[in-house]
Amino acid sequence: MSKFGFEPSEADPCLFLHQELQIMVLNYCDDQIWLSPDNQLIKKYVQSLKDLRYDLELEPKGDIFGFLGIEFSTDPTTGMIKLSQAGLIDKVIKYTKMTEASTRDTPAAEAPLGSDKSGDPFNEDWSYPAAAGMLLYLSSNSRPGIQYAVHSAARFSHNPRKSHEQAVKRIVRYLLKTRTEGILFLPQLNQGLDCFVDADFAGQHGYEDDQDPSSVEARIGFVLTLFGCPVLWQSKMQTDITLSSTAAENFVFSMSMCELLPLRALLQEISIKMNLPELAESLV
Repeated sequence: MSKFGFEPSEADPCLFLHQELQIMVLNYCDDQIWLSPDNQLIKKYVQSLKDLRYDLELEPKGDIFGFLGIEFSTDPTTGMIKLSQAGLIDKVIKYTKMTEASTRDTPAAEAPLGSDKSGDPFNEDWSYPAAAGMLLYLSSNSRPGIQYAVHSAARFSHNPRKSHEQAVKRIVRYLLKTRTEGILFLPQLNQGLDCFVDADFAGQHGYEDDQDPSSVEARIGFVLTLFGCPVLWQSKMQTDITLSSTAAENFVFSMSMCELLPLRALLQEISIKMNLPELAESLV
């Protein structure tokens, strides 16, 4: 990559930026995304690497339509981009043997999910951690709407009970109904990089054993948006116990900064090296 004028990003060494031209390459193991406003540049440099006997092959569609199991589609009328993972959803449905199951309108019940220490044991022939792992990958990439439900269930992968099994099945029932849905991106260039945070102080109180420290832990979450589009989100239990809702809010704000500041540094670098003034202005 260095031979052809690329250098690794200071913020992310897996991202290579060309020193002079508007072209960059994101590497993930043996998969790559080549990005440029000029497709001919991409073809030129991919061919240069192939001439050095690197085993590279451009996807025939000429645009991003799939990466790491995530499907990309664009509405030609509105320019809206959709990310979905119907293939992984089908895999989860088949894995949990719920192909013919009834559907649900929401992925979780209103009441928080507790450890249920005295509840009936998990009694399925599929692996609870494996199902939770697939759902976590789904919720972190194209289905932020199930993040809360998935994280609530994944917390008990070490010792699942019947109630946790039912929680996973409810998520799958919801996915069965919303199989083809995904996250939508329609950039609004008048918006910049924003961060939204929230905390549910002692959210497990009354639902968890009051002698269990988790009964007074806050459920916290945040979402980072760029041009009005969500790019990173989390929903999880607070790792420390706070004594007020204000302290819980400050905790999640601090946690979100650990993601926001590196992302902002990466975007600033891209805006300068790729000559993207709209991106630079959004970060001021």
